Amino acid sequence: MAIAIGSAALLTAPILLFDLTDYVRSPGTGLLSLYAVSPVLWLVVAASSAAVALVLAVRRSPWAWLAVAVLMFLGPPRVTTSYLGFILVAVVVMLEERRQLRASNAD
Repeated sequence: MAIAIGSAALLTAPILLFDLTDYVRSPGTGLLSLYAVSPVLWLVVAASSAAVALVLAVRRSPWAWLAVAVLMFLGPPRVTTSYLGFILVAVVVMLEERRQLRASNAD
């Protein structure tokens, strides 16, 4: 965690050397976004999906990966359909693991 925080600080520190008065602070409407419909709706949905993902991760649920994948799609204020790729990859991995588990239980 310290390495991740240090890397993030190292990579973002140079922005302090520039004038940020014209920096855009709004995430914009995006291509497919709840934020474009309602920032409050986006906040409620993003916070709820983050809470579900956190609870499932703490409980070490086998569905935690799916909750995190959904959070990757619902969490950012500006979403593109390519974010669905995170969920699709997770589903493929889950199906492969289940197939391997069934094969090992059959032996």
